[in-house]
Amino acid sequence: TNLSRAEQLVRGLSFDQFEENSACQVLRGIQLSDFQSVVHRIGRRHSLPAEKKEEILDGQYAAVNEAVSNEFFFNVGEMGSLVFFKVTTVKTSQSTIDMALVSYRLTFRL
Repeated sequence: TNLSRAEQLVRGLSFDQFEENSACQVLRGIQLSDFQSVVHRIGRRHSLPAEKKEEILDGQYAAVNEAVSNEFFFNVGEMGSLVFFKVTTVKTSQSTIDMALVSYRLTFRL
Protein backbone atom coordinates (compact mmCIF):
# COMPACT_ATOMS: atom_id res chain seq x y z
CA THR A 1 0.00 0.00 0.00
CA ASN A 2 0.99 3.63 -0.29
CA LEU A 3 1.16 3.96 3.51
CA SER A 4 3.59 1.02 3.77
CA ARG A 5 5.75 2.51 1.05
CA ALA A 6 5.72 5.91 2.77
CA GLU A 7 6.73 4.27 6.06
CA GLN A 8 9.65 2.56 4.35
CA LEU A 9 10.80 5.86 2.84
CA VAL A 10 10.92 7.73 6.16
CA ARG A 11 11.95 4.91 8.51
CA GLY A 12 15.35 5.68 9.99
CA LEU A 13 15.30 9.37 9.02
CA SER A 14 15.93 11.89 11.77
CA PHE A 15 15.53 15.66 11.92
CA ASP A 16 18.66 17.81 11.71
CA GLN A 17 16.46 20.88 12.04
CA PHE A 18 12.85 21.34 13.14
CA GLU A 19 10.88 24.57 13.56
CA GLU A 20 7.15 25.15 13.69
CA ASN A 21 5.03 28.29 13.81
CA SER A 22 1.30 28.79 14.01
CA ALA A 23 -1.03 31.76 14.06
CA CYS A 24 -4.72 32.42 14.40
CA GLN A 25 -6.21 35.86 13.84
CA VAL A 26 -9.65 37.44 13.53
CA LEU A 27 -10.04 40.95 12.11
CA ARG A 28 -13.47 42.58 12.24
CA GLY A 29 -14.66 45.73 10.54
CA ILE A 30 -11.81 46.18 8.05
CA GLN A 31 -12.66 49.09 5.80
CA LEU A 32 -12.80 47.90 2.18
CA SER A 33 -10.49 50.79 1.28
CA ASP A 34 -7.86 49.28 3.66
CA PHE A 35 -8.41 45.63 2.77
CA GLN A 36 -5.69 45.37 0.13
CA SER A 37 -2.98 46.80 2.41
CA VAL A 38 -4.10 44.50 5.27
CA VAL A 39 -3.84 41.48 2.97
CA HIS A 40 -0.37 42.51 1.79
CA ARG A 41 0.82 42.93 5.40
CA ILE A 42 -0.53 39.49 6.31
CA GLY A 43 1.06 38.06 3.17
CA ARG A 44 4.48 39.38 4.17
CA ARG A 45 4.08 38.18 7.76
CA HIS A 46 3.18 34.63 6.67
CA SER A 47 5.40 34.50 3.55
CA LEU A 48 2.43 33.95 1.25
CA PRO A 49 3.07 33.77 -2.49
CA ALA A 50 1.36 36.35 -4.71
CA GLU A 51 -1.33 33.92 -5.96
CA LYS A 52 -2.44 33.20 -2.36
CA LYS A 53 -2.73 36.91 -1.60
CA GLU A 54 -4.84 37.26 -4.75
CA GLU A 55 -7.16 34.49 -3.53
CA ILE A 56 -7.69 36.39 -0.27
CA LEU A 57 -8.27 39.65 -2.15
CA ASP A 58 -11.12 37.96 -4.03
CA GLY A 59 -13.05 38.47 -0.78
CA GLN A 60 -13.64 42.11 -1.64
CA TYR A 61 -15.84 40.99 -4.56
CA ALA A 62 -17.88 38.27 -2.80
CA ALA A 63 -20.21 38.10 0.18
CA VAL A 64 -18.16 35.15 1.53
CA ASN A 65 -14.76 33.92 0.39
CA GLU A 66 -12.85 30.88 1.69
CA ALA A 67 -9.35 29.86 0.60
CA VAL A 68 -7.27 26.91 1.77
CA SER A 69 -3.65 26.24 0.95
CA ASN A 70 -1.71 23.04 1.70
CA GLU A 71 1.88 22.56 0.62
CA PHE A 72 4.36 19.83 1.52
CA PHE A 73 7.79 19.11 0.08
CA PHE A 74 11.18 17.76 1.11
CA ASN A 75 14.37 16.19 -0.18
CA VAL A 76 16.65 14.36 2.24
CA GLY A 77 19.46 16.70 3.31
CA GLU A 78 17.62 19.86 2.21
CA MET A 79 15.16 22.12 3.98
CA GLY A 80 11.59 20.90 3.66
CA SER A 81 8.31 22.44 4.71
CA LEU A 82 4.71 21.74 5.49
CA VAL A 83 2.38 24.72 5.22
CA PHE A 84 -1.33 24.95 5.97
CA PHE A 85 -3.17 28.26 5.58
CA LYS A 86 -6.92 28.91 5.71
CA VAL A 87 -8.65 32.25 5.46
CA THR A 88 -12.30 33.23 5.36
CA THR A 89 -13.66 36.69 4.59
CA VAL A 90 -17.21 37.89 5.06
CA LYS A 91 -18.41 41.19 3.68
CA THR A 92 -20.45 42.66 6.54
CA SER A 93 -21.59 45.80 4.72
CA GLN A 94 -20.88 47.72 1.53
CA SER A 95 -17.83 49.25 3.21
CA THR A 96 -16.52 46.65 5.70
CA ILE A 97 -15.22 43.12 5.66
CA ASP A 98 -14.32 40.61 8.40
CA MET A 99 -11.48 38.14 8.04
CA ALA A 100 -10.37 35.06 9.99
CA LEU A 101 -7.16 33.17 9.29
CA VAL A 102 -5.26 30.17 10.57
CA SER A 103 -1.74 29.27 9.54
CA TYR A 104 0.69 26.49 10.41
CA ARG A 105 4.23 26.21 9.07
CA LEU A 106 6.73 23.46 9.79
CA THR A 107 10.23 23.73 8.38
CA PHE A 108 12.68 20.88 8.78
CA ARG A 109 15.77 19.18 7.45
CA LEU A 110 16.02 15.39 7.39
